[in-house]
Amino acid sequence: MIEPIIKTQFTFKGIHYLDLIARNIQKGGIISDLTVISQDNLLFVSIKTTYADGLTNIIEELKYENGLLISWALKALDTQHTIFSRDVLSEYINI
Repeated sequence: MIEPIIKTQFTFKGIHYLDLIARNIQKGGIISDLTVISQDNLLFVSIKTTYADGLTNIIEELKYENGLLISWALKALDTQHTIFSRDVLSEYINI
């Protein structure tokens, strides 16, 4: 007998910003600026980490909605990289 396929739902919450801060410090970084803005169910976090006595500065911006990571962007010098996007994840899952 063939068993029916049962879809399961998995909700990826994403990295918590305190875990990200801990990881940056473990990798030798110094947190030089931290901004946390909370409004209703939204949370915006900006973490500036300095490496090699200020030679490298990284800014990571995380946006959460209802406790779920919506986006995570990494900025260094003139470049910006999207580390995580809930929209891209949703598109990938729905293919």
